[in-house]
Amino acid sequence: MSNKNKKDCKKASVWKQLTLSLIGLKVWIVKSSSKDLEGIKGIIRDETHNLLKIETKNKLLSIPKSHQIFTIEIKDGSKLLVDGQLLVGNPENRIKKKIRNW
Repeated sequence: MSNKNKKDCKKASVWKQLTLSLIGLKVWIVKSSSKDLEGIKGIIRDETHNLLKIETKNKLLSIPKSHQIFTIEIKDGSKLLVDGQLLVGNPENRIKKKIRNW
């Protein structure tokens, strides 16, 4: 298998993980347009078109998906670094979304 095919398989695998429901997964905000949001970690409790509702130790926060970079721990224990712009949209429509030049 060539390197290009391996890379494409890995991308497909990562995108498949992200098209599944994010609810219940651990998440960390690595980078944000708002410095106050950086470093927040918790569990995703709900997802809307533009927001992730993250439960931290103290409260439930509504975090916009765009302008954030998240680390999401998927069910097999691996961690994915994800640009929040890729997550914008309803979860049920994300499966139809195509990623270009990624």
